[in-house]
Amino acid sequence: MTTPLVSAFPKVQPSSGSSVGYRTQRRASGLSASYMRNKSAVEGHLDNASTSKNSNSLGCFLTSLLESVQGGLLVMTQNLLPVYTNRRAKEICEQISNGKGDAGRGLPAVIIQSCQRFLREGAVNCEPLVVEYQTPQRQTIRLQIRWLDPSLESDCAHEQSRPYVLILLENCHTALEAELRLDCQKYELTDREAEIWMLLRKEYTYQEIAELLNISLNTVKTHVKNVYAKRKSSSEQGKVWYSR
Repeated sequence: MTTPLVSAFPKVQPSSGSSVGYRTQRRASGLSASYMRNKSAVEGHLDNASTSKNSNSLGCFLTSLLESVQGGLLVMTQNLLPVYTNRRAKEICEQISNGKGDAGRGLPAVIIQSCQRFLREGAVNCEPLVVEYQTPQRQTIRLQIRWLDPSLESDCAHEQSRPYVLILLENCHTALEAELRLDCQKYELTDREAEIWMLLRKEYTYQEIAELLNISLNTVKTHVKNVYAKRKSSSEQGKVWYSR
């Protein structure tokens, strides 16, 4: 067992006319005070280390949370300099730019131009700006641009409270595929019906679908008619469908 610091020193009884005991007690008292100061410093250091560890854990948690979001998240300053970009946003930006973009910022031109328009209109309008862009591969990318106030005290009257711009990116083709997988279960579509229904939802014409799938126009019309009939006859309320 560790001996207390104060009791390690012998107790000397002061004799008449002697100040030895007084000096010894003062020394012990001084060392005890020094010990308490050191103890407080160590405890403070441990508290700071614990706080830092908790802060790092929270940072890792928030990063993991943002990376797990299905859509893209892009945060920029008002000078249009990227502050944070999650993995999904990087993927969508690559789909949009197709190797071409703003060399200085590494972002597609459509995002920069849309943000510039948002900033011009943002002084008088705090509503989000929604933009849809179709890639050469006929995939629709939806952008939703809004102000991001880290203090959670949004004030449209003061520009200082809006230091960041948040851009939400969504590949509508990916969302449409997920919806189609559920449609296949709900309406029991065949593979060909699902294929045609998907192209129809992507705004292909009947003629374009026929040429793409190398089938007759009448075959396309027949499959589409079957899909609509299945959708109309389906009235299973309260049923749950799952998809991955």
